[in-house]
Amino acid sequence: MIKYFFLIALMALSPTFSLAQEVRVLSVIDGDTLRVVDSEEQAIKIRLYGVDCPELGQHSGTRAKEFAKNILQNKRIMVQSQGKDRYGRTVAIVILEDGRSLQERLLRAGLAWHYGQYCRQLRHCSRWKILEYYARQQKLGLWSEERPVPPWKRRHNQKGQRGK
Repeated sequence: MIKYFFLIALMALSPTFSLAQEVRVLSVIDGDTLRVVDSEEQAIKIRLYGVDCPELGQHSGTRAKEFAKNILQNKRIMVQSQGKDRYGRTVAIVILEDGRSLQERLLRAGLAWHYGQYCRQLRHCSRWKILEYYARQQKLGLWSEERPVPPWKRRHNQKGQRGK
């Protein structure tokens, strides 16, 4: 009995272990943010872990949203929570019916950046970095643009302009 308690405690404290929860997708807000409802009908706002899609006002932002919407609309998915962000959203890895992650699909299509600053899970992040590199080399999605602006730089520039 005691060894099971320690095993459960160890898994709970491990930064790479998280239980997956099945949810139903309500809506796609943008390429990397969605609303879901859990088994208790509680609405949850999900921010994708480890990737950053173009903002809706950016080139490819609407494409990223529509891509995610086509994959997720009215689907049941699994989410592996990685915690909460400063806006109270659940940051999660989204697992699709085929076992792949939404993050992987977005990166493979060239519709997201690997968000290295916040991506710490070596198992996923190293693979996602390679998928971004592949999409860049193939000039897929946003990588077909001459100089795509990462959304974190755009957000930073917008904050600076509001302060003037």
